[in-house]
Amino acid sequence: PQRAAMSSPAAETAGAAEKSMKVVLLAVDSSPHCKRAFDMYLKQVRQPTDVLLLVHAVEPPSQPVALSVSDNFLKRHTELMEEQLAEAERLKQRWKDACHQLGIKKFSFVNVSGEPGEAIVQAAEEHEADLVVMGSRGLGTLRRTFLGSVSDYVLHHAYRPVLICPPSKREATE
Repeated sequence: PQRAAMSSPAAETAGAAEKSMKVVLLAVDSSPHCKRAFDMYLKQVRQPTDVLLLVHAVEPPSQPVALSVSDNFLKRHTELMEEQLAEAERLKQRWKDACHQLGIKKFSFVNVSGEPGEAIVQAAEEHEADLVVMGSRGLGTLRRTFLGSVSDYVLHHAYRPVLICPPSKREATE
């Protein structure tokens, strides 16, 4: 008769640790809303086995639909892209420093290009995030209708849990 394969306690512990590891995507930018979401993640959600994926969406400057574009426009468009990339590098360093200071060892920073909501959803899918964490500006219904909302888009299009950290009442009314 064959015996059922039994795993060792060490193997069971390693398997449990692997199962408890989760990828947490934190949508980052330089806003206070992002800082608030990061603080909430640290206080309410963070586990020692988490892998933190910091995602920054770089939205390319809009381009005119016209068939011919002036040299001045192209020059300005290039300058805007270079400014955005330089800001992305500064942001990356700031977040890396914050993670190191807090003792977060398992993290990575990713710049994604495109409309922010779509880019965050796509990054969550590509990296198989177990949770998406982001801040919200707390726009009213009318303003959100006209301006759009990245957090609203992610909430309705990411097929995974999303934690949206709202502003305080005072911040939302300012």
